[in-house]
Amino acid sequence: MAIYLGNLSIDQFEQRLKIQFAPEDKDALRQMRQEDVSVDLAPGKMHIFDIPFTVMCADKATLDGVLAILYKFDTNKFPTLQLGIQ
Repeated sequence: MAIYLGNLSIDQFEQRLKIQFAPEDKDALRQMRQEDVSVDLAPGKMHIFDIPFTVMCADKATLDGVLAILYKFDTNKFPTLQLGIQ
């Protein structure tokens, strides 16, 4: 059983990545983010964990949406970031 800590806000996610999302991308990510980590992710939702630094998505469509936003940046400059589907 894996343990994940911290459910980062989109602002905190930007700070960790040292980037700034376009307003429409930031809004899209906010719509995808699920606040309550004590329950399974709802379809179309995600969590951004601090430790380990991970974006956990409910489904492939959500993962694809997150990747489409992240790929607008030079991801080679990001700290180690894991992405997955719950």
